[in-house]
Amino acid sequence: MPKLPCHIISVDVEDAIGSHVQDIEGTLKKNVIDSRGNIIEVIDPKARAHDPMEVMAKTLEDIDNQKGCKLKGTLIVNKINGNFHISSHSYAEAVMLVVQKNKLLDFEHKINHLSFGDEDHISKIKQLTGGYNLSPLDKIGESIHPSNHGGHLHHTYTTYYLDIMKTRYFVGADEEYSAHEYTYSMQTINTHSFPAIFVKFELSPLFISYRVTENPFIIFFIRCCAIIGGVNTIAGIIKILRSDSSKQSKKKNEQGGDNVGDSSVDSLHS
Repeated sequence: MPKLPCHIISVDVEDAIGSHVQDIEGTLKKNVIDSRGNIIEVIDPKARAHDPMEVMAKTLEDIDNQKGCKLKGTLIVNKINGNFHISSHSYAEAVMLVVQKNKLLDFEHKINHLSFGDEDHISKIKQLTGGYNLSPLDKIGESIHPSNHGGHLHHTYTTYYLDIMKTRYFVGADEEYSAHEYTYSMQTINTHSFPAIFVKFELSPLFISYRVTENPFIIFFIRCCAIIGGVNTIAGIIKILRSDSSKQSKKKNEQGGDNVGDSSVDSLHS
C-alpha cells in the first residue's frame, strides 16, 4: 500500500463462529516504505502508538512525506469460513481526526504474494509441477483512489472472495506435500464508511490428491520397442501397398498395348 501509513493500519481476523481478533501481531510485520517502495523502517508491534492524537500526528506526517506500508509475514486463521481484513478499525478515533484535517486514507494496493499452507511445501509442489500456480492473487491489485466531492468523502472498499481447496501431492511411498489452492473473484465499491480490504474465504470439504510416480527403465524400454515395431510395421504396409499399386499399373499398361495392336491389324484387313 504505497500511500497508506503503517501507523493507522489494523489487520483483523474474523470467522463464522463469531471470533474477531483486531490488530493481530504474530509474524506479520508493518514495514514503512518510501515513494519508491523501499523499506526504510520496521515498526515494532510493542512500541507502536495507541493514543489517537499520536496516531493522527504520525499518520499525517507520513502522508505528507509520501510514505506507505508493506505488510509481510504470516497469520493464522481457523479452518472454518471467515475473513481477514486490512482496515483502520482499531484506530477509529484517529481516522476521524485525520479526516477532519481534510486528509483521505488511500487504500491503493498490490498483493505481492498470498498463499495458504506451508511455504516450503508450496515451493516443493511448484518444483514438482513445473510452476503450477497455487497463488493466483499474486501481483493483483487495485488503484481506485478516495475522493472528496462537496464535503462528501468516498473511500474504497475492496473485497476478494476466495474458494479454497486442500491439495495433497504424494511422491513415491514416503513423501507427501500439502497446500491449499484457491480461485477468486473481487469487487471494489466507493463507500462513506471506513475504507478496508477484505479477503473472504470459504473452505471446501473436498480435497484433491496427486501422485507423482516414476516408471522403471524396463517400461521405458518396452515402450521404445513398441514404437520402433510400430514404425516398421507401418513402413512394411506402405511398401506392400506401393508394390501392389505398381503391379496393377504395369498390368493396365500391358493390356492397353495389346488393344492398340489388334486395332491396327483389323484396319489392315479391311
